[in-house]
Amino acid sequence: MSAYVFDTNTVSLFVRSRASTNAVQRLRSLSIESATISIVTRAEILFGLAKAGHPPRLSYSVEVFFRTVTVLPWAESEAHTYAELRRTCESQGITIAPLDLMIAAQALSAGAILVTNDTALKRLTPWLPVEDWTG
Repeated sequence: MSAYVFDTNTVSLFVRSRASTNAVQRLRSLSIESATISIVTRAEILFGLAKAGHPPRLSYSVEVFFRTVTVLPWAESEAHTYAELRRTCESQGITIAPLDLMIAAQALSAGAILVTNDTALKRLTPWLPVEDWTG
């Protein structure tokens, strides 16, 4: 079974109950080891919660989601993958926000499929398998 790394936009859809029924069913079919997020995504989601004032319902939804996935730590191998991916993107004229590129590098380093609806990240398909579960 393939491993999946969900980016921040995708996690936000899940925790705000805006993910499609198909996406929810696909997530539920994965093992906790196959459903992953980057520590960068965790930080971004926690920032969003803090910025919103930690509303109880959303905080609960985030906590439940975090219990259904494995959080991937940032390590030396991801730093090297990030450096190479960023160099490649810059040489190809592809601009991606730094945190998004960190998440993509983590998926690439893990040999996983990146799940995103971000158009910029979809440009990485020559180097990284990308799926959009919003359709």
